[in-house]
Amino acid sequence: MLKSFHARCFLEIVFVKYCPFSIHLFLIALFLSCGGSDSLTQQKTNAQSSAKLEKNSSPASASDLLVAEWTGGKVYLSQIDQIIAMRIHQMMQVNKDPSLVKKMIEKERRSALDTLTENYLLLQEAQNRNLAISPVEQERYLREFRENFNTEEEYNDRLQQAGQTEEDLIRTLSTVKLGPKCIEDQVEKIQAGMTEEVMKDYYDKNIQLFSPPARWEINQVVIKSNDNRSMDEAKALAERLRREVKEKIDSLQTFPEKRKVIQECAIKYSDTPDAQYNYGYVIIYDHEMFKEKYSKEFFEELAKVKIGELSGLVPFEDGFAFFLVKEQVPASVHTYDSDLIQSTLPKKYLKDKLDEFKENLKVKYNLHIYEENLFYQASEELPFSEIKSSTSPDF
Repeated sequence: MLKSFHARCFLEIVFVKYCPFSIHLFLIALFLSCGGSDSLTQQKTNAQSSAKLEKNSSPASASDLLVAEWTGGKVYLSQIDQIIAMRIHQMMQVNKDPSLVKKMIEKERRSALDTLTENYLLLQEAQNRNLAISPVEQERYLREFRENFNTEEEYNDRLQQAGQTEEDLIRTLSTVKLGPKCIEDQVEKIQAGMTEEVMKDYYDKNIQLFSPPARWEINQVVIKSNDNRSMDEAKALAERLRREVKEKIDSLQTFPEKRKVIQECAIKYSDTPDAQYNYGYVIIYDHEMFKEKYSKEFFEELAKVKIGELSGLVPFEDGFAFFLVKEQVPASVHTYDSDLIQSTLPKKYLKDKLDEFKENLKVKYNLHIYEENLFYQASEELPFSEIKSSTSPDF
């Protein structure tokens, strides 16, 4: 069950990430065109063989940039832009800000490149492991692929335009499908080693992942120093506001009434931008990330103040703060034998090991990403404005 789940997730994420089967079809296009006619002719002697796994890409032009290379292949920027063309074209219809467009293109380029290189490394590893696609699987993959075409005539026309036979396509589909096959094979290897001793050791070494830290929900008022307010003035204002809030809440009986007082103060005076729409409400965890933002005195006050009580004045960034505690949740530890750990630990372990496996492939095959070549220059001529009406790119 777990193995098939991960294989299915891989197919959904990796092969159908960009628009209906476009990256899948792009991979097929690359494999159909790689290696030259001689290598394809040799492969036709074995109907069950996979297409030769070499990605000997060439730049589309003198200005085309190399964005990735590894032992066995290269990818150029023009190929990445073909994959993301439809997606970027759609985004540019609603986003006209040049800075946003730049960020979108660079983000999509990197995402597509990561997906593409991960596929190639998995395919390469699959062939090194001598994994193969069975005839029954080949038949199913071909049937699923043909369903992407409206008519038999359209399917045959595409094959003819590509100068390929259905036999060539079957071999290429078998090669592309080796990626998920490699993941399935690795999952089996990982699961075979998931003994009780291994899982208990993993839990002990990562117990912080299964131990939710203490949490506080508060409404805070923050007064900061700025160009028009010195630190002393900020402290004086914060002290005055705290006194006023305390006088009001001391005369009230219910927590909702007390909380409303500090909420109104936060909206009117607090210098945090979120106070205008969330009434100064924040959730704080006893975690290093929060301790980098909040002072030691702030956390000490959190530990002392009870629900419904108003804190003292504490340092906060370039100013001071006080708060009302809405909820306190102490830290807890989920034991190894608990139902929660027994249900989540195998999934977490398997994910970590799969991530580690993929990272190791990058080292094994000497993957190098040229990040600087993914940057978008406003002077670039991109194919995004010349999108075909068909959702399926030509072979």
